[in-house]
Amino acid sequence: MWQAGNLGHIDELVVDSFYRGSGIGKKLLTSLINKAQKLKCKRIELDTAFHRKKAHQFYENMNFENRAFLFSRIIEIE
Repeated sequence: MWQAGNLGHIDELVVDSFYRGSGIGKKLLTSLINKAQKLKCKRIELDTAFHRKKAHQFYENMNFENRAFLFSRIIEIE
């Protein structure tokens, strides 16, 4: 509730391992950022797994900042 304005959220961004490093991810992410700008989003966010260090570096190179950890818990169904 703290964000004033529209918030873009990227649910999934996956490039096949064979094509990683070829610029496809950058093109996809740039396209999504441009779309968010057109929709007047104040911020765009995404989640990534803790162990995906290369993905973290990619997002940082694209000027994303690591602002939080995501905590989750499995709920047992009775």
